[in-house]
Amino acid sequence: MCDPYQRVTSVHTAGRSANRGAEGRGLVRLTACPFRFAAQWNVGRVQLQVKNEVYTHNHQVSTSAYATYPTSRKVLDPVVGACVEGMLSVGYKQSRIYDYLLEHDQNVIQVDVDNPVRDHSGFILAQNDNGATARKLAVFAAANPENDSSVSETDAAKTGVISLATAHLRRMYGRFTEALLVDSRHKTSR
Repeated sequence: MCDPYQRVTSVHTAGRSANRGAEGRGLVRLTACPFRFAAQWNVGRVQLQVKNEVYTHNHQVSTSAYATYPTSRKVLDPVVGACVEGMLSVGYKQSRIYDYLLEHDQNVIQVDVDNPVRDHSGFILAQNDNGATARKLAVFAAANPENDSSVSETDAAKTGVISLATAHLRRMYGRFTEALLVDSRHKTSR
């Protein structure tokens, strides 16, 4: 059932910096543009009616003005997007990616390159780091033949505990045979 008195009002807004104007917080603010309309469902006629419409603007409406809006600035070409992903995966700097996008006539600004770079960084950090851990353990073991490391796995074949003992620690333990068990999990020492 539709509420016959429910209206949806559209007001023309534009993104502005939070530093402009004396209005409250937020990125979307009124531009004092008179363009607006209200839409209301007419139950008797079973149709959507537009009311209180004003279709004039107090600013330029053009393709070049639209191109400056954040929603229209993005990489849409899948080939260019794949190239950007490749550049990120091999470690290209943001400025080189930005230059590449400008060369391929993409409508972007430097800030638009920051978000994919941040997303890619989060993806890299979230990936499995077993290879990097194995390399660190190999370097640790190669540093001194008396260094000792062991990796215990859980029943689900995931890394459970990694134990490291340097040559110095092993010598100290040989002198003082009492063991101290430290639980270093989050908030367990309370």
